[in-house]
Amino acid sequence: MHNKEYTLKLVKDKINCLNNYSYSQISTLTGYTKMQLIRFSKQLNEKDIDSILVHGLINKPSNNSPSSKEIEFIKNFKNKYPVISITQFQDIYHEDVIWNPKMKDIVKENNLKVRSYSFFESLYEKFKWIKPIKHQGFDKDCVSHPLRDPSPKRGILIMIDGTPHDWFQSGKKSSLHLAIDDATGEALCGWFRRLC
Repeated sequence: MHNKEYTLKLVKDKINCLNNYSYSQISTLTGYTKMQLIRFSKQLNEKDIDSILVHGLINKPSNNSPSSKEIEFIKNFKNKYPVISITQFQDIYHEDVIWNPKMKDIVKENNLKVRSYSFFESLYEKFKWIKPIKHQGFDKDCVSHPLRDPSPKRGILIMIDGTPHDWFQSGKKSSLHLAIDDATGEALCGWFRRLC
């Protein structure tokens, strides 16, 4: 339900002994957790309902708003990947920067944070970053090639494919080759090969 005004009224009445509800009962009625209700009761000791209902961050920037330093860092980092999808860029940014122990000082210095897909999507729109061209779907009248069933037994068909990328961030591309069992989807082995 999450009607905050109604919830605050119930909590205030509980504090003033005007109802016999427990926090568990109020939680069931309103959808708020018991911990949230206890927090509301503490707030009601200092403020009235109307003051609590007015959001505390009005006319203030969000605590999660990116700094200009963070945006500048992301823009510079994006230069390494001129044409890349939003999801790919988000994954690489988090793995190579945010979660990389070697980048800990840089993350702290630039106040870098884990960011959502929609955050990166807004940057793509704002800075007109190029996304890879999506393959056109089949025409509705066109009969698509039916997907085949996986092999019935492990070991009958092994599929091998390679993906070229600058995996080691050395400026040189390597190809990651994987051998996958068609029946189980299990990666049997993998190796890197430097591209000329």
